[in-house]
Amino acid sequence: MIYHYTKGYTLKSIFTDGFIATEGKRGLSRSPKFTDLVWLTSQKVFPKTALPSISTIPSSSLALHYSVKNVAVDYDAIAESCEGLFRFGFTTDDRRIKRWWHSDERSQMLNNPFWRHMESLANKVGDEVRQFWISTGDLELRNFVLERLESGRWVTVINSLDGDSLEQSNEVIEALCANAERWADQFGLSQSDFRLAA
Repeated sequence: MIYHYTKGYTLKSIFTDGFIATEGKRGLSRSPKFTDLVWLTSQKVFPKTALPSISTIPSSSLALHYSVKNVAVDYDAIAESCEGLFRFGFTTDDRRIKRWWHSDERSQMLNNPFWRHMESLANKVGDEVRQFWISTGDLELRNFVLERLESGRWVTVINSLDGDSLEQSNEVIEALCANAERWADQFGLSQSDFRLAA
């Protein structure tokens, strides 16, 4: 399986849209994006480069992982702060995704020193760039598994590979979206800012 890792507060936007959007469509930051892809990995743990940085949880800091080896990540505390940690799983034979390492998109980035530094950083914190996969367009929600991290284990929430449809999973989706709405209200985000943040 190949996974797109995300935070619980992003689920409403993902399920409302019906797809995982490329990074160029998301983010409150207006800083330039070097790629416009959906990022995935074959790693079985939540990538450190995808963790939200939460000031009250030191192990969520990418800078800490870059400077100190083998720092244990407090996934439970991080999950509690962002409405849960989730991953969308897709099969390796899904034609919408491809390996990053030998892709044309990566070849075009190799001369960019900033990008080389980003890959070096990802490797140094244990995220293994060779395990990265990409989708060059929005990744429609079909043929996927949604899992939630609970007490150190990934628990299946929706499995469309086994016949669960989004219609059959509406109750689960509505509950996840309600949690995301509470998060947006808690931080005073408008609906448009909330959708960008996702």
